[in-house]
Amino acid sequence: MKSILSHIRRYSIHQSNLKEFLASNLVKSQTSQVIRQMRMNTTTTVGIIVIGDEIVKGQVQDCNSFYLCGRFHQLGAVVKKVVVIPDDINAIGECVREFSKTFTHVITTGGIGPTHDDITYEAVAVAFNMPVKVNGELEAMYKGYFKEKYTETHKKLATIPDAASLIRGSKGKFPVVNIENVYILPGVPKFLKLAFLSLEDLVGNPTLSRKVRMLYLDIDEMSIAEKLTSINQEFSSTLSIGSYPEWHNNYFKVKIVLESSDTADLDKCEAAIRSRLPSDRFVDYDVDPLYEPMKKLEKLQKTSKICSPLTEALAVCSETLSRYSLDEVCIGFNGGKDCTALLHLWYAVVSQHPGFDSNSSELKTLYIKSKTPFPEVEFFIEQSVVRYKLKMMRFNGGIKDQLAQMKQQHPGIKAVIMGTRSTDPHGDMDLFQMTDGDWPELMRVNPILNFSYNDVWELLRSLNLPYCSLYDMGYTSLGSVENTHVNPALRSTDSNGVISYNPAYTLQISDQNRHLERAGRHS
Repeated sequence: MKSILSHIRRYSIHQSNLKEFLASNLVKSQTSQVIRQMRMNTTTTVGIIVIGDEIVKGQVQDCNSFYLCGRFHQLGAVVKKVVVIPDDINAIGECVREFSKTFTHVITTGGIGPTHDDITYEAVAVAFNMPVKVNGELEAMYKGYFKEKYTETHKKLATIPDAASLIRGSKGKFPVVNIENVYILPGVPKFLKLAFLSLEDLVGNPTLSRKVRMLYLDIDEMSIAEKLTSINQEFSSTLSIGSYPEWHNNYFKVKIVLESSDTADLDKCEAAIRSRLPSDRFVDYDVDPLYEPMKKLEKLQKTSKICSPLTEALAVCSETLSRYSLDEVCIGFNGGKDCTALLHLWYAVVSQHPGFDSNSSELKTLYIKSKTPFPEVEFFIEQSVVRYKLKMMRFNGGIKDQLAQMKQQHPGIKAVIMGTRSTDPHGDMDLFQMTDGDWPELMRVNPILNFSYNDVWELLRSLNLPYCSLYDMGYTSLGSVENTHVNPALRSTDSNGVISYNPAYTLQISDQNRHLERAGRHS
C-alpha cells in the first residue's frame, strides 16, 4: 500500500484536473489499477514546447509537434498548447515551469545534443531549481554506442537534471529523461518517434480515446453546409463532426471527420450523412496509395479493363531488375501523367526487391527540365521527390546532350526507364531498345508502351495516385509554358455562358481521334 501511495503522491490537483505522472516504468499491476481508476472521467491535458533557434528562424521546419498532436489525440489526451521558443535557458525554464503547473503532461522536443546550443537539460533544471549531473546509466549507454569515438563532449548528452529519472516503456528502446510531469524528447524526428514509444502507456488516457472515421466528397463545402449543420445538431451530444475543404486534391473537395468513443454512434451518423448528401459525390479514397502498392496493383489486374497492358508493364519492370542492379537503372520523370503512372509501377516492383528498404532507399530519377516549365509541374515534381523518396538527377537542355552529361557524371547507369507510349511522337519502339549509335549508350526501357491514354488515367484514378493539378484544369499533354495550352476538346459552357474546361481524365480517346490528346500542344 505504501508503494501505491508513493505513486499517488506524485499526482496533484490543478484547476479541478487530475495531474498525472508516473515516475517509473516498473509499475506493479495494483498501482496500474488505481491509476486507471483515477483516469476515469478525467481530461488528460498536454503542453508541447518546441525548442530551437533553427525552428524560430525558419531554417528547419518543425514536424515534431504535428506528429505529437496526432499521437496524443489517438491516445485520448488533449493538446492544449504548442509553443516554439529559441535556445534561451531562461525562456525555456520559464515556459517549462508554467506548463508544468498548467498541464497534466509537458513534452519538450529539441536541444539535447552535444553542442553549445543544446541547453534543454540545463533549462529544465533551472525550471525546477536544481543542478545537473552526469547520469551513469545514460553515460554507459552512450559509451556503448560511440565506443572508441566517445569523448568528453559526448558526456553532455548524459548530463541531466539532478532529480530526473529515465523511462523505458514496454514498446520503446530509447530512454526518456523525465522530471515530475515533464518529458524531454530529442529534436530529430526519427529519434523523437522512437522515444515517444516509451511514453505511450504513461501519457495517454485510453478511457477517453476516440475513434475516427473519415468521409470524402467530390463536392464544394457550401453545397452541403446546410444539411451538414442539421446533422451536426442531431448528433452533437454523442460525437463531433468536422468539415474540411480541400483545395489541392485530385479526388475530393471536402473531408468530413467523425469522432466518437462509440462505434455505434459513428455508424448511425455516417448512415445519416450518406442518406442526406448526394450519393454519387462520395469518394472511396485511399489516403496512402503507396502502402503495399503491389497488392493493390495485383487487385487492379483482376478487376480492371487494363489487365493486359498492366501485366505487361509489371513484367517489363521485373525483367529490368533481373537484367540490371538498382544502381544501374534510373527512371525518367518530368511530372507528366505517363511518367507519374510509370513511377508508381516501378516503385511497386522495386519495393518487392530484397535490396530495397522503403524507409531509406532512394530511387534514381532523371529530370531533364524544359526551358520554361509550368510552376505547377515543378511543384508536383518536388512533392513526388518526397513522396517516393527520389534521388533526382537534374539537367537543363536538349535530351541528347543531357543524357551524355548524365552518363559522364554517372557512368554506372546502363538503363533508363521511360514513359513512352506507342501513340507518342517517335513512339515506334520496342519494350527494350538500345539508343541509336550517335546517342549515349543506354538501354531504353518502355514498360507502358502499349498503354492507351485512357489506360493511363484508369491506372492513376483507380489507385488514387496524385498527379499534376494542370490535368484537372483542362490540360491533357504537358510541355513548356509557351507551347502548351488547355485542350479545346475539353471546353464546356454552362447555361450562363461561363466557359470552363473539364479534367483530362474525362476525355475519351480512340484510334479515330487519338490526335486529341495533344490538341493543346503546339510542338
